[in-house]
Amino acid sequence: MRRLACIVSDRTTRRKFDNAQFSDCGSSLAVSNGNLTFTTTTYGSNASLECYAGYDANQTTISCLDTGSWETPTCTIKDCGSSLTVDNGKLTFTNTTYGSTASLVCNAGYDANANNVTCLVTGTWYPPLCTIKDCGSSLTVSNGVLTFTNTTYGSNASLACDTGYDANTASIGCLDTGSWETPTCTIKDCGSSLTVSNGALTFTTTTYGSNASLVCDTGYDANTATIGCLDTGSWETPTCTIKDCGSSLTVSNGALTFTTTTYGSNASLVCDTGYDANSATIGCLDTGSWETPTCTIKDCGSSLTVSDGTLTFTTTTYGSNATLVCDKGYDANAATIGCLDTGSWDTATCTITDCGTPSLTNGALAYTTTTYLSDANVTCDKGYTASDDTTKCKANGSWKTVSCDPVDCGSTLPTITNGAATLDDSAQTTYLSTASVTCESGFTPDKSSLNCKANGAWSKAICS
Repeated sequence: MRRLACIVSDRTTRRKFDNAQFSDCGSSLAVSNGNLTFTTTTYGSNASLECYAGYDANQTTISCLDTGSWETPTCTIKDCGSSLTVDNGKLTFTNTTYGSTASLVCNAGYDANANNVTCLVTGTWYPPLCTIKDCGSSLTVSNGVLTFTNTTYGSNASLACDTGYDANTASIGCLDTGSWETPTCTIKDCGSSLTVSNGALTFTTTTYGSNASLVCDTGYDANTATIGCLDTGSWETPTCTIKDCGSSLTVSNGALTFTTTTYGSNASLVCDTGYDANSATIGCLDTGSWETPTCTIKDCGSSLTVSDGTLTFTTTTYGSNATLVCDKGYDANAATIGCLDTGSWDTATCTITDCGTPSLTNGALAYTTTTYLSDANVTCDKGYTASDDTTKCKANGSWKTVSCDPVDCGSTLPTITNGAATLDDSAQTTYLSTASVTCESGFTPDKSSLNCKANGAWSKAICS
């Protein structure tokens, strides 16, 4: 059985070999993006595969198989990939295979080596570069110096101008255009607005190094004949100094106050209390002397009079006193009045004495006025008797004493038949005082007590 199987297998292999000897793969084989080269096309023949630039062969040779077909040839396009990046810029692409391009845009201040980079035949991108712009070191500035350590985009150059010149900026920058900002050194100008009090300046130019002539008004001295425009952009200080009257001036009975003592200045004159100044201010004259100040004592005069009184004085100037004596029944507002610092006397008045509103216990007073010599009529309440019919306002400001005294019924009580009356208060027998009534055994009183009546008599009682 084993021998038979081996014979059968051997026969099958020989049959295949015999058939392969007659297999032909043909010459019609082609490949996209490449070329095939062969000399024979029968089983066992080989064809050389060469792909076009930018394509990769799956193998360098292909064989004619025992099936009568060639192995499959392929030429695959190279792919540069999408991982490409660039410093200081950005790449944009839609395809990454051989021949494709990527758009290159650099950041501000950088130059691209190409607008587009290509996926090369090697399967790699053409190298993209963004090179920083360089503003160069050749920049100069009139009347100044530029100092820089770097000249590429974003760098700064320090600007220092010569004495008397102003820089438009402390530093200038290298711009994204590849050019420096513009530096300028402008000569300082002291301007033409300078003026001087009490004088005049004359100049033809006003820039650094120029001079102005100074001429002062009459009575003023110039500190210099000319002033210069300095490197600070300011003129030297011009001054015209005026005459000085000094600060030693004094005045009797007053004081002078001044802040300046030069020609045209004024001094305030304040006199002591009770004195009049000849002027509120005095001036420093062009002679270098002050006007004359004086302080004159105030006089209140001798024409002062007072109604209902008399004033007596010996002097009438500030600080003097006048004695005031009022007529009888009049009150002085002061024993003396003074001549005031206003130049007027204190007010002197003699006011009629007023006794004020009178009052009367157990009665009433009728009056129209309450001043000196006024009268008030007296009316007493029921059961009271007036000590006088009227009272008068006296010179001392008090009313003449008057009173309403209660009616006195006396201590002798009425006789009560079959009874007796006893004072409730042995000391009180005046109006409305009472006396208790008691009857003998077997008798009853018609009232419990007797009253002292307004007519000065006791009331009666009966014991029945």
